[in-house]
Amino acid sequence: MITIYAISRLAWARRFFELEINQYLGKISFSLYLVHGPILYCIGGVVIPGLWVLFGVGKWEYYYGNGTFAEANPFLKEVAAFIALAVLLPLCLYAADVFQRYVDEPSVTFSKWLAERYQIEDDSARA
Repeated sequence: MITIYAISRLAWARRFFELEINQYLGKISFSLYLVHGPILYCIGGVVIPGLWVLFGVGKWEYYYGNGTFAEANPFLKEVAAFIALAVLLPLCLYAADVFQRYVDEPSVTFSKWLAERYQIEDDSARA
């Protein structure tokens, strides 16, 4: 609460959080939380070891626990990780956007409709 109050009083902090990109990230944050795991597990599990093999960092089997990367060049491992990030981050953001538009928003709209349609009146409200 104190942080929110402080940010609302600091003009530069308020401007930062009101930026369009930050508003967008806040809008898709739940969807991003839901989709990032499956994407990183399914697609990242192929992209990362594939890049390691491409850069000569190790063999495909090493990624799945049958070897070690102790002898690998750490710089090439970082380059491969950066390229994987450059591929997977936009993919995660796109999937989160699609999920938010076609699953999350319709679900919220439907649940609001359902709550209004079948709302049970409180006995104390009638008295």
